[in-house]
Amino acid sequence: VQGIHICASYFASAGCRIQVVLPVHWMRKKPRANDHDKNGNAQMITPQIDILQNLEDNNILCCSPPADDDDAYVIAMARREDGRARRKNTHYTSSSLSDNISTAGGAFVLSNDFFRDAIARDSSGELKYWLNGSETNDLPYSPPGRISYSFCNLGSMNEYGDPQLDFMPNPRHTLIETIEK
Repeated sequence: VQGIHICASYFASAGCRIQVVLPVHWMRKKPRANDHDKNGNAQMITPQIDILQNLEDNNILCCSPPADDDDAYVIAMARREDGRARRKNTHYTSSSLSDNISTAGGAFVLSNDFFRDAIARDSSGELKYWLNGSETNDLPYSPPGRISYSFCNLGSMNEYGDPQLDFMPNPRHTLIETIEK
């Protein structure tokens, strides 16, 4: 959960609009077997719930319904937003994204999931090109809709002087290249 907060902070500080999609059970507030106080509310003793509650309070968190495929919500939300941005920016090109985040628009999914199940269900084949990017004669330019990432130890410290892992989004993704300029 701390990783979600770090990732959201990275993109927020770059001026990106953020939406975090998680299964609703992540917001569970009842004590779990490994909670310290079995009689209390897990929300009061679990810092992860505080982070998620903060995201929800700031309208950044969207919970997918129980037993639904959260990947479907992630992809649908991102593609819907991407479509809106492309309609607003009719001059969408590879260079427009690398020039300025706000004028390029678009939407992206931060995930190390390759969404193979979703791609297999997509009879049009468009999802594969949206996730992986396209630059073919048949399709207009599209940067990859999926951004992979990692956390690594680059020697960073938090405000208390404790070691903290650094968020490393794919440095070759066009959006990340733009943010890191």
